[in-house]
Amino acid sequence: MTKTAERQRTARAVPPVPAPAPAGDRGRRRLIDQVRAYAFLLGGLLCFVLFSWYPAIRAVVIAFQKYTPGSPPQWVGTANFTRVWHDPDFAAAWRNTLCFTLLALLIGFAVPFLLALVLNELRHAKAFFRVVVYLPVMIPPVVSALLWKWFYDPGAGLANEALRFVHLPTSNWSNGTDTALVSLVIVATWANMGGTVLVY
Repeated sequence: MTKTAERQRTARAVPPVPAPAPAGDRGRRRLIDQVRAYAFLLGGLLCFVLFSWYPAIRAVVIAFQKYTPGSPPQWVGTANFTRVWHDPDFAAAWRNTLCFTLLALLIGFAVPFLLALVLNELRHAKAFFRVVVYLPVMIPPVVSALLWKWFYDPGAGLANEALRFVHLPTSNWSNGTDTALVSLVIVATWANMGGTVLVY
């Protein structure tokens, strides 16, 4: 076989390399891709603005106004802050907020971490229990509130019925001064546990 024939066969085997697109076409294609990407993001951005930024900004504006039913709001400056600062319950509100935050952090991270370890070690029905653990995240907040209201009902609530079944004293749960904070921490941990377990 001659070198010329071998060179011709090699040339036929290698496909031709297409010429690069002109610079104008590449820029136009990149611009179209960017416009398409921002169009997909626009819906989420609008929801974020309407349901996160606007309420936050509106709350700041309302803090400096006084509302009276049937009349337009009046601008009062820092009078609302001064009244809250001199309220005798202001210190108790801060104390309860700090206690709730600490308890929610401790319980809200420890319990999901232990659950994640248990779910990871399961041999059977692992998918079922993962769905059960994540289910509270998908329940609407209104349904969750009604469910826990029935659970904590001081009369015929499920918690007190369980205590009566084992002959233990009942509790006021969310209505009692000693148990209300812990009851709310339990609700918050239950409601947000699925996402934390998923991360762990």
